[in-house]
Amino acid sequence: MDTTPVHPRTALEEELMAMWSERLQRHPPGVTDHLLAVGGDSLTAFRILAAVQRRYAVRLDRKRLFEAFTVATMAELITEATGSSKR
Repeated sequence: MDTTPVHPRTALEEELMAMWSERLQRHPPGVTDHLLAVGGDSLTAFRILAAVQRRYAVRLDRKRLFEAFTVATMAELITEATGSSKR
């Protein structure tokens, strides 16, 4: 089992990683790591979600997001919501 952190692959993942780091007060290990596995909790999740929705003016599918609360999943949902493939 490979435990090497997956680094941000896009500018959007890079921005999201910064938002997560600010709210977690540490750098999350990788974009595919679940929020709870990197020290987050439900309050942190809602703070991140609120910040993302304000920043990108989107409403994310919360069911899909909470099934896999990762930076990568969040970036995918933002891209779908904005119809952008350039982020």
